Amino acid sequence: MIIKKSHINDRTSLSCIKTDKFKTGILTFTLTVPFEQEGYIHSLLLAGVLRRGTEKFQTMAKINSRLDELYASCIEIRSNIVKDRLLLVFTAEFIDDRYTLSDVDVLDGIVEIVSEMLLHPKVDNGGFNVKIFEQELGFVVDSLNAERNHTRSYTATRCNEIINRENPFYPTIDGLLAQSKSITPNSLLEYYRNVLKSSPVDVFYVGNCDLQVVESKIKKYFYDFSWESDKTVSCAKFNYPTTFVGQKEVLAVSQGKLAMGFNTNTDILSSEYYAAMVFNELLGGSSSSKLFVNVRERLNICYYCSSSYSIY
Repeated sequence: MIIKKSHINDRTSLSCIKTDKFKTGILTFTLTVPFEQEGYIHSLLLAGVLRRGTEKFQTMAKINSRLDELYASCIEIRSNIVKDRLLLVFTAEFIDDRYTLSDVDVLDGIVEIVSEMLLHPKVDNGGFNVKIFEQELGFVVDSLNAERNHTRSYTATRCNEIINRENPFYPTIDGLLAQSKSITPNSLLEYYRNVLKSSPVDVFYVGNCDLQVVESKIKKYFYDFSWESDKTVSCAKFNYPTTFVGQKEVLAVSQGKLAMGFNTNTDILSSEYYAAMVFNELLGGSSSSKLFVNVRERLNICYYCSSSYSIY
């Protein structure tokens, strides 16, 4: 499979893999945002708010109804932290037109819905709908508070917070909860509009359509997508600490959790990237790894024991 690329405009690029090996297609729109202190809590809220209604599809029910008409297609919005950047990702999965029983242009419908969510969200009185905003804010706050109740993921989260302790922009649970108290429907909309004006967009498609077809559909619905050409994504730079720090938290749990984090200075762009991947697999990345076979199975001193590796 060969990746073909084109530029929709000065800020939007399209990468396309044409293949008939799959019965479904994938289309993603990724906005790259500078990694700033309050950006992550905003992106968590946007992932929910943008899914709740648009100018054309006023409610989530209407969006879902339209997706059902497109052979039960699905669209997800999520936010990811990738090193020193924050990504807001719109991902659509849909059936290939070869398998439809009518003349419905599924890809065209998907691009339309994504454009509505991205460019024309539902707005009331200069901000996002108050009821929707409060509901989504409640979901985010509850999720952050519930993190401590899942001790395995909480331990990994706290370990990452300690590793990034010298990065003033790294989002901690306590920091996110504090920031959530100052966000309003209007400030969230203002933040999102700034994101749209200044963030590049990378579109990625995998399916049976040609690059030119996908490009034409994007241009059809994103014709009014305006940019501020004098703005670019500039991300804060920081160094990981080199000194060891240990921290212990006492919680009312029946099983203890231990997490250890090490900065390898080896990322996806490094010549040692593949060696690091193999090393992680041998250490604790599978059921035949050294940690699993020895610490868990042979010595039987823990319930689970594994390792993971961040390519970024």
